[in-house]
Amino acid sequence: MKKILLLFVFNISLSVFTQELNKTKDGYSKIVDVELSKKEIYQKVNEWIGLNYVSAKDVIQLNTDEMIIVKGSIPINFEFHYGTFEIGVRHTLQISFRENKYKIDFLPTSAYQTNNGNELKDSKFLKQFIRTEPQKNDDEFLLTKKNAIKEELLKSGVGYNEKNATKAASRKATKNIQKLYKRYAINQRNWNASIRMFYEKITDYVKVNKDEDW
Repeated sequence: MKKILLLFVFNISLSVFTQELNKTKDGYSKIVDVELSKKEIYQKVNEWIGLNYVSAKDVIQLNTDEMIIVKGSIPINFEFHYGTFEIGVRHTLQISFRENKYKIDFLPTSAYQTNNGNELKDSKFLKQFIRTEPQKNDDEFLLTKKNAIKEELLKSGVGYNEKNATKAASRKATKNIQKLYKRYAINQRNWNASIRMFYEKITDYVKVNKDEDW
């Protein structure tokens, strides 16, 4: 009963999240109405980029009065079987401008360990979190975990071939499926919170009145 209740709360939480940010095929999108001119929005977004990226010059790929495209990364904490680690999520950020409104498109592209710069062995790691509905603890989730573990084993460099990696991955995933799902649920919530916060940082800055006292 407790497990069912927790899953219900988890589903409600994600449902609210996806209503706030319209999910695209590979990322997220949001249109924001604001009482600012197109030029003022453009200026505020440029200011935000300068304050939130290490080098605006290095990350900005396109900068016109119609659109800004940025390629950067944000840190998000994830739980793995060997502990909690900060993962850098590379992304393309596209912000388009109109009078009294702007559109934010966020496209995650790859992930790496911030402590050493190594790419994650699971090439589909990010895909599991960009969803309109949470994964369920079912056969599809089990297959996803088997494939992820198999890929990690084949890339580990310790002598696994296709056959024995498949067997080992099936055994590990089946044995630890409850732990794997619990970890996934935690990571999905962390992901949602981080993406929501990223959007809020942009929208909160853009709507601030420049004439306020400081």
